[in-house]
Amino acid sequence: IPPANLETVWLSPTEAEAQLYEEMQSRFREWYQEKLEMEQRALQARGYASTQEQLTPVEILSQLTALRRVASQPWSFPWYKGGMDTCKLVALDRIVKRATRGGEKLIVASWQKEVVEVLGDRLRRYSCGVIRGDVPIAERNRLIQAFQKEDLPRILAVTTGSAGLGITLTRATTVILLDLEWSPAAMAQMWRRAHRIGQTRELKVVFLLANLPIERKMNELLAQKGEAIALAMRDETVDVATSAVDWREFAQELITLGQPGWRTRLLEGGDGQGVALGLGSHAELSWGRSSVVHWGARLLEVGLEEAPETKKEEEARVHNLPQREQHPYPLFAQTWD
Repeated sequence: IPPANLETVWLSPTEAEAQLYEEMQSRFREWYQEKLEMEQRALQARGYASTQEQLTPVEILSQLTALRRVASQPWSFPWYKGGMDTCKLVALDRIVKRATRGGEKLIVASWQKEVVEVLGDRLRRYSCGVIRGDVPIAERNRLIQAFQKEDLPRILAVTTGSAGLGITLTRATTVILLDLEWSPAAMAQMWRRAHRIGQTRELKVVFLLANLPIERKMNELLAQKGEAIALAMRDETVDVATSAVDWREFAQELITLGQPGWRTRLLEGGDGQGVALGLGSHAELSWGRSSVVHWGARLLEVGLEEAPETKKEEEARVHNLPQREQHPYPLFAQTWD
C-alpha cells in the first residue's frame, strides 16, 4: 500500500471566533473554580463530598465539548458575531477547489454531525455525499459504491463515528479532518478507510485545526496517547496506565494556556507540528513538511490493528478500480488557491 502522509495545519481564528472562544473559556474558568470551591468546602466541613458536590470527569468533558464546538461550529452559539466563513471552512474551500480541479476525490470528516450537515450544503456544487449515523444503511451503501466506482460524488462528508469501521473508501486520495477526538486509535480508523488494500496512490491526511487553546491541548494529549500506544505495541516497557487522562490536570493546563495573551503566545510558540496561518481574503494557504513526526504516523509505524474485513469490504477490494496515475500535485510545500 502506498504511504499515508499526515500533516497538521494550524489556522488563525477570525476575530469573531477568537472573541467567542475568550468568552466561553471565561465561563469555563468560572465554572471550574466554583466547582472546586464547592468540593473543597464539603471536604472541609464533613470529610467527603456528595455526588452533586464533586468535580467529576463527566462534568469536565461536558464543559470541554462546548469549547470544542467553538473551534468547529461557532455559528451554533446565538451570541456569535461572525458568519459562516470560519477559518476552517475558508481553508477547506481552497483545498477542495484545487483538488477537484485535478479530478481528485476527498473525504472530509468531523465528529460533529451539525458540521457535516453544513459541509453537505457548502460543498454541494462539487457533488458531495453525506454519511452520518442517521443515514439509512441502504443510502450509505449506495453513496459508498458510487464514490468508489463512479465519477460522482467527488466528496464524502462524514462523521467519524459513522465512517470509522466496516467500509472501504480507497478512491479518496485526500482525507481532511476538521476536528479532533479524544482517542488517537478512533481517529486512525477514520483515515484507514482510505489507506488499505486497494489504495493505489499516496494518501494525504490533513488536520485543519484552529489555533485555539482547546485544540492545541487536545493535539498535545493525542501525541502523548499515540506514543504510549506505539510503545505498547512494540512490546517496549511502558505503563499503559499513563495513557489515562487526568481531567483536572487537563482543565487546569487549558485554563493556564487560555490566559490573556493566548493568541500572541500560540502564534509565536511554534511546536513543529504545523504552521499558524492567517486566511485573509487574498491570503494563500500553504505549508511545509513538519519538523517532527505527526502523532498519527506513530500508529501507522506499528501497524495498528483493526477489525477483521467484512464481506462488503472484501467485495469492494476484489472489485477495486484499476490503478490510476500518480497524484498530480506535490504532497507538501504546495499552495491552494
